[in-house]
Amino acid sequence: MVSFLNQTFNSERERNAYAFENKSSLIWDLEQKKNSSIGWGVFGGFILGIVIGIASSSWIMFFVGLVGLPWILSYSKTSQIKKAGEYAQEYEEFLNKTEKDVREILQQFTKRYSTGEQQIQHISDLTNLINHKEKLNLTEEAGKYILIKNEKERNIGLFDKEISKLKNKSANNFAKILIKLAPETNFENEEDYQSILEQLCEYLERKKVEYDVEELKQELVSEFKLIRANQFEEKLSRNPDKRITVQEIEHLNGFEFEELIGELFRKAGYKVKVTKKSGDQGADLVVEKDGVCTAIQTKRYAGGVGNTAVQEVVAAMKYYDCDKAMVITTGSFTKGAFELASRNGVQLVDKKGLDDLFDKVL
Repeated sequence: MVSFLNQTFNSERERNAYAFENKSSLIWDLEQKKNSSIGWGVFGGFILGIVIGIASSSWIMFFVGLVGLPWILSYSKTSQIKKAGEYAQEYEEFLNKTEKDVREILQQFTKRYSTGEQQIQHISDLTNLINHKEKLNLTEEAGKYILIKNEKERNIGLFDKEISKLKNKSANNFAKILIKLAPETNFENEEDYQSILEQLCEYLERKKVEYDVEELKQELVSEFKLIRANQFEEKLSRNPDKRITVQEIEHLNGFEFEELIGELFRKAGYKVKVTKKSGDQGADLVVEKDGVCTAIQTKRYAGGVGNTAVQEVVAAMKYYDCDKAMVITTGSFTKGAFELASRNGVQLVDKKGLDDLFDKVL
């Protein structure tokens, strides 16, 4: 049993975890108490200094009392602030070591759940698995730290690979690399790209590469807008007569709709495997691109697709050892299907989403 700030903890690690997860608020609170102690200490020290000075008939003793009491009252808070920082640092080092020990688990986790939203939804499962494997008692906050630390280490490797190819280490080239590594990020919104930008800046500082962060931000927005403009121009240049709409495929049967979706993914650069017509284990298509495999169930349907389709494609994702799952329909989805899909990280594409998919690929 150990104690800190009038609290008792079962172990030093538990105490360090408390300091780590509450470091900002702890230090702020202790600083406030320290300032308050100094204020009262100055007042009390003035009175004490007068008493000591009169009793000893010495101005030196007056100043000893005036300075000494505030220092004594603030010393304990200064010491606690220092300890809080040390305990938090010790726990951070422990988590960094843990991150190295569980990288294989983290790699599997980020492969299965590629988006930040999916990862946050399953952070409790990840933390529980790490605790089980490593015989630990981490909180979800600690699990998030380990996940973010792993992402940073992964990005450092990617930065190394991409930046080493550059002959001209300019802000524009750095911007192109960030946009390439984070294709789903909105680089017109600083909040969206702040995390990966900070990671790049840390990397550049570590490598002693000169850069101007404001110039880099401007280049990110400019390059992102240029890419969007080029994509839209290319979209406008497509032959509208060849564009397919949802209304135009209503005459297709289920198998023909499945073949159309498979062809769409082929045009988008995916490898497409069509499963057996019977015994498909819940997936009609298995598509793969950039090492990420997705199980897809297609539903040529006019009404609302329910939970069953989501349950089946989740089972198919496991059966075919896929990383993601998707249900595509010409109709809509029920509220229950959306809720179940959200809990299982399944992407649902309804009539509107399908129309957007046609517009994007064709």
